[in-house]
Amino acid sequence: MDGHHRLAAAKENDRLGLGDGQILICLSTLGTADTLILPIHRAIYSERWILADTLIADLTREGCKVSELFSASPSDIPELLGKISLSDPSCILLHSHGNKPYLVKLPAMLSLPAVIGDLAVSRLDYGFLARQSQTIPVPSFEFALEQLATDQTQAVFFLPPATSAQVRAVAMAKLKMPRKSTRFVPKPALGLISRPWTI
Repeated sequence: MDGHHRLAAAKENDRLGLGDGQILICLSTLGTADTLILPIHRAIYSERWILADTLIADLTREGCKVSELFSASPSDIPELLGKISLSDPSCILLHSHGNKPYLVKLPAMLSLPAVIGDLAVSRLDYGFLARQSQTIPVPSFEFALEQLATDQTQAVFFLPPATSAQVRAVAMAKLKMPRKSTRFVPKPALGLISRPWTI
């Protein structure tokens, strides 16, 4: 489910003749009773985007359809993300110099396999954000708002969570989810692992 860092470390240890090359894993049915899949949002800074209008103009040039959510406030963003249609991959944008969120409909990525290209995070990462240099994955809504409020970032793209069906479809196609696109909770409880040493 989640463990590419542990797998990489186990492979490297095995290559060096350390350990047995095996790793601890967590298996899940991906059912809602077993695990919750949360998104990882994207915070970004650019010298060009002093005004939200400049950022919106850049998004429009890239083929995005941007519309201001006039009746919404930043606190409404989690609820708005829950209403985004899977058939129309989109995200919510909030600029640090504004208090109105925007709905950003992301253009199709025909160069990607459909199971990847239909994910909002893929369209954002491999499309518009691929040409930006300062993109930071942000694991929670609250932390993203804090980054905006303290001028650590200039804009945040809030992403809807991937569904278990989408994650399963990517796995069945023998593909990988985009980097830093999901956060699985609850995490398995950590324990103490000991190795006997001979002196």
